[in-house]
Amino acid sequence: MKRENLIDVGKFIAILGVILNHVVAILDGDRLLFPIMFFSFYSVSLFILLAGVTSYISFENSNEVNFSI
Repeated sequence: MKRENLIDVGKFIAILGVILNHVVAILDGDRLLFPIMFFSFYSVSLFILLAGVTSYISFENSNEVNFSI
């Protein structure tokens, strides 16, 4: 199966959001950066969601099922 470019772009945006969030945290105190901090707040959640989607797609495309306990 081919890669889903939209998911890769979403992961890239989420990673940039995490980096941006950390940079804004370092520059703490500037009220002009608060909107950036607000929108980048959900970047980790977005990345985890997209990682789960790609894991599900990978699991669905695999031919063998191994459950180890």
